[in-house]
Amino acid sequence: MLQKGSSQKWPQQLYDITGTDKMDIRPLRQYFKQLETFLDQQLSNSNETIGWNAIGIYKLLIMRLINRSIDFCN
Repeated sequence: MLQKGSSQKWPQQLYDITGTDKMDIRPLRQYFKQLETFLDQQLSNSNETIGWNAIGIYKLLIMRLINRSIDFCN
């Protein structure tokens, strides 16, 4: 695949290698399913906010600063 470089467009190379011009992420998701499950469990057990909730981000930053200050003082 890499030998062809830019001489062929990537959809054509995909077809030549896989026999289809459609990409499917399901096999990749299945391969990483155990990791995904583990990470979901870790996130549900943590107090961290995921996403762009500004209040949650500020709380997280303040908690980290407090923890660093405590570590520095000890």
